[in-house]
Order: sequence, then C-alpha cells, then structure tokens
Amino acid sequence: MIHTLLVVGFFTGHTVASSLQPANEETKISTLKVKVFQFMLPEKNIWSISHGKQKICAGGPYTNWYSEAQTDCKLATGSYSITCCDTRSKEGWTGGYVRIDGSNQKLCAKFNWNAGKECYTQKFDVVAPTPKPTPVPTPKPTPKPAVGFEKCTGDNWCPQANTNQQYTRCLRAEENGKVCINPEIRYGSVIGGWPMVNGANTAGKFNWWCVQLGFGSRASTNYATRWCDTGALFSCNRYDENGMHWCDWFAGYWRNKRTRAACGNKRYITKLKCKN
Repeated sequence: MIHTLLVVGFFTGHTVASSLQPANEETKISTLKVKVFQFMLPEKNIWSISHGKQKICAGGPYTNWYSEAQTDCKLATGSYSITCCDTRSKEGWTGGYVRIDGSNQKLCAKFNWNAGKECYTQKFDVVAPTPKPTPVPTPKPTPKPAVGFEKCTGDNWCPQANTNQQYTRCLRAEENGKVCINPEIRYGSVIGGWPMVNGANTAGKFNWWCVQLGFGSRASTNYATRWCDTGALFSCNRYDENGMHWCDWFAGYWRNKRTRAACGNKRYITKLKCKN
C-alpha cells in the first residue's frame, strides 16, 4: 500500500520515507534497502525516489565525506525513478552514488564532475526476493496416556485399595502396563519395602495384590534373591490392619515405621503380572 509523502525539507541529512517501503509482519511485503554513498562535497547533494508521480523517499544534504550515509528507504518490487541534485554548483555529485541492496548498479553515478545541470533523473527497476512463507510448526505428538502399571513408575505410587495407605511402585512397566518390574512397597510415609515369597506354592497367592491395584484377579510372579539391610515383607492379613497387605517379615508392624527385616536369602518378587 502506498501512502502520500510529505517532504519537510532537504536539510536534515536524513531520509524521508513513506510506508510503501518497509516490509513488516502484517503485509509480508519483501523490500530492498536503499544505500547512499558520498564522496566529495556531500553538503550540496540531495536525492529523491519516485514511484510513478509519487515521491516516496528522499535524503540529503550530508556532512560526512567518503562514507555511506544512513537511509531508512526500502523499496518493494516495481519500477522507480531517482533524481539526484547538486543544489549549489551544478557540478554533479563528484563521485557519490545510490545503490539498491543486492544490486551492483550505481544510480546517479553518471551525474559526476562538470555535469552542467542541477539535477539528473534515472529510471530503474527493483526485484525484491519473494519472502519465504512462515513454516507451519509440526505439532507435537499427543503423548499416549499411561495405563496400568505405567501409572506406578518414577515418583508415582499406586494406592492399594482397601488398605490403610499402602502403595506399590514399579521400577518400570512392560507389556502395555500389565507387568510391574521390581515392585517396591510404601506404607504410610515409609518407603523401601520389598515383597518376598514365603513357601514354594505361589499359584494364585498374590491375586489380592492385583485386585487392589485395579486389575483382574489373576496374578503371576517371578522371583530372584536380593540383598537388603531392611525391607523384607510378606503378605498377611493382621498386624497393622485386617485384610491382605504387605507386613514386615520380622515384626509384622511397619506402617510409618522403618522395617526391621533383612532380605537375606529370601525370594524377592522381581516381576508381577496382572491379567484382567
């Protein structure tokens, strides 16, 4: 969109520009910057750029010799004309020129020594690169909701229903949450309980555990010997409470108390699988 430019004077040394030039996030117009280079006697040099009959930016005069002058002028793709003037001596720009960023063409470079006229006009075209579209961010995959024993890992303890604050946690879960690897028991505020096996016949012995954890009533277990100073537990329905739960192997009681039983050579449950 092109807006009318009001030129307030050529004696500030700065570029006056309209809102045609800047590229911004709203219009997505790609533009190229106008650069002005001054050689000798920049105090007499002014310039302006027009799009058709509309003047859209201008600048000069300048004070610094042999330098690039600051400009805020930016041009979108289109056809333009530039007028460079020597307001004092009609000698031309004495080595200065204007260049569009990305182009090697030196505008007004022919308006040089002994120009014999006050102003010089030159037509030129600008081809600004097409702005790259903003990439659409790849949505993050929706995490799969935790199921079964997957809810009982890390810092998460799964409550055992119908107990007085007894919980189970797994080192990890397998088989879509149906298997708990290396289960650990917490009772009240005390952690570090390790469920052991007492007796050879364990078929169906821990169905109650799976039911308390929200599964069906079919449990299967794997075992291994482990070492621990304290924490050995066995399944019982007395001491701290009636109903099935895990009890301290030595004293029975251990809710909110440190367990007293060492693991020794007892068989520790390394894997609990619950089937619905």
